[in-house]
Amino acid sequence: EYGKDSLPYLSKSGGEKVKASLSAILSLAEIKSSQAGIQLGMLFIDEPPFLDADGIQAYCDALETIQHRYSGLKVMAITHDPAMKSRFPQSIEIIKDDTGSHVLVE
Repeated sequence: EYGKDSLPYLSKSGGEKVKASLSAILSLAEIKSSQAGIQLGMLFIDEPPFLDADGIQAYCDALETIQHRYSGLKVMAITHDPAMKSRFPQSIEIIKDDTGSHVLVE
């Protein structure tokens, strides 16, 4: 955080590591895509761990900011968290029952 002393990565909490990882991944993706002259088209997020309710909201806010920055960017997030799921306009749900697995698109 701005104005605070920096701490080694390993001393950070799980949520702080998730946020730092997202920042690093997106920074590297932006560098590579601009060097290649292409635009980011798809971002896959798989169950970001160690986030409390506020962390999930901040994470989703960041994803929305990124999506607005890159027109046409599609974000696909895999989650079991209802709060995170509610932040996306569409969902694909896999439901498993005695007859097998079924796909529900909302």
